[in-house]
Amino acid sequence: MPNFTLNSQKAALVKALLDGKTLSVMNCFSMLGITNCAREIGRSIVNSETGFGASVIKKQVDIKTQYGTTGYYFTYQLERSEANKEAIQKMKEYLAVSDVKPIVNDNGIKPKYIEQTLF
Repeated sequence: MPNFTLNSQKAALVKALLDGKTLSVMNCFSMLGITNCAREIGRSIVNSETGFGASVIKKQVDIKTQYGTTGYYFTYQLERSEANKEAIQKMKEYLAVSDVKPIVNDNGIKPKYIEQTLF
C-alpha cells in the first residue's frame, strides 16, 4: 500500500509508469481506476500535444479462454531510452507539482516520498 495519495488518474498513471509497472486492461482498473488504459496512455502519455510525448513499449499477449477461444490484449511499459529522457523528465516534473498528499502514520509523522531515479 502506498504511503501517499494522488489527485488524479493521470498522476496515478504517470507514477505507475515511472515506477516501471507493466500496465494492461487486465490490471489498470484495479490499480489505477482507469477503465480504458490504452486510450489514457495514448492521450495522457504518448500524445505530444495533450501528454508528454513519451514512448511506451506495447506488447501483445495472446490468451486462450477456458472455452478454447483465442484472443489477445496489450501490455504497456514506459520505454527507458536516451531518446525518451526528455519526456520522462517532463513526467517527473508533472508528478512533483501534482497534488501528492502523504498519508500520516499512527505517530502523526508524514512519511517522506522517495524519488525514484530512472537513469
